[in-house]
Amino acid sequence: MRPIHAMLLLLPFLWGCTAKTRVPEITPSIVARPIYRADEPSRPTHLMAQGSRLLFITADDSIGNYNLESGQVDSVYHLTTPIVGPEVRNGPWLLLKHRQSPSWTLFNLDTLQVEKVIAGPAACRAWAVDHRFLVYSEAGELVCIDHRNNTPLARFSLEGEEVLSASIHLDRTLVLTRRALVSVDHSGAALNRWKLDHEAISGHHFWDDAVYYGSEDRSLVKFSTRRPRTVWRFRLAMPLTLTPQRAGAYIVVTPQDNNIYFLKPNGTLHWWEKFDSTRHLPALVMEQNVAVFLMNQTVKFFNHQTRKSTEFRLKAPLTGRPVYLNRYVYALERKEKKAIAIIKLGNLFGIHIKMDPPAVKPAGKSIAFELSPINLLQPRIRVTIEDARREAVFSTTFSPKNLPHFVWVPREAGQYMLRLQAASKNMDEVTVEKSFQVVDLVRLIHGYTHQVMQKCRFGRIR
Repeated sequence: MRPIHAMLLLLPFLWGCTAKTRVPEITPSIVARPIYRADEPSRPTHLMAQGSRLLFITADDSIGNYNLESGQVDSVYHLTTPIVGPEVRNGPWLLLKHRQSPSWTLFNLDTLQVEKVIAGPAACRAWAVDHRFLVYSEAGELVCIDHRNNTPLARFSLEGEEVLSASIHLDRTLVLTRRALVSVDHSGAALNRWKLDHEAISGHHFWDDAVYYGSEDRSLVKFSTRRPRTVWRFRLAMPLTLTPQRAGAYIVVTPQDNNIYFLKPNGTLHWWEKFDSTRHLPALVMEQNVAVFLMNQTVKFFNHQTRKSTEFRLKAPLTGRPVYLNRYVYALERKEKKAIAIIKLGNLFGIHIKMDPPAVKPAGKSIAFELSPINLLQPRIRVTIEDARREAVFSTTFSPKNLPHFVWVPREAGQYMLRLQAASKNMDEVTVEKSFQVVDLVRLIHGYTHQVMQKCRFGRIR
């Protein structure tokens, strides 16, 4: 078959190369893509990130392992006991509360196996767990045990106080109540109880021998555990009920005033910004950003390094707490008929294609193509144009130093496919395809005129 000839005009200008070796974690070009969907009864209810794994708990008491490379669920662990849900998580250790008995299942997210079943009192609540210790409250007391041999480490009266949070560390366990911070030493089981100057209303975050929490007098409080005392407090406009978090070199809080605050460990304000809507889910700490999920189905990313924010509008409401894994946010999105989808939210990597003329493209007339890489560092782009028979009618390659603008003249009308294959410093290969139609303008006008004249009964066009 006779090949279709094409004319190519290359414009060899310097392409906007950058010395950057890494694209920012979040850029203005963001995409949310569904990667998994399930209906009742196997719909996901909780997401978890452990190492490089994306895991989820289902409504029918199973734990699934989603393979990010293959895009498939590699394995599903079916729990033998119905669970209420995940009660406590600490790294790979997941404590699942039984639905029909006062017991827990300790699950290892690294091995995806049940470690053991721990019997508990009839009415109790777990607060912290790891490979060795379990902290729970029951009958007005707080109990810390070594669950390997069920040996009590400490037991003390709460004196009518409400437990807000607990955390297990290498040498001690910390428990925050409304009026006190309790420290249990692991070696000798020594117990210290320090009265708080400012009553707590949130959970705590432990960082560098200090505890950060929200107080009833609308403050963020830093309390030292090395020399038990209040180091400083930062007054807020509204109460802080969510646990403070660490984001890089800062403590980040999102109180009820719909603002986000980044503070240095010395108590000075690094940056703050408003949400423009009501917060829907707890903030998610990323590597360079903090993601806040709002009631208006907007995700707002706050980069604490550049002090800039980026917004992205979701198509459907989210449920459950999103997780961060390998520079992406994964979240549960509500679908119709109680279905749930896992979406992957992050930077878009691709190539924007602009064609001129944008609408009607006549045969024999030039078409200008402008290619704009999106979040690709110094890409080498291979361009191929195929006809309806999937035969290549044109191909070329752009180096990172050349501006990818070109002009092509189609000799025949028909359906064409523009295929771009880009390899860059930060992505192995990205493929972008776009189809377009080339028309025979003379035949098109002739046919249209013929139809018009037939409808008007002016006779037939010969």
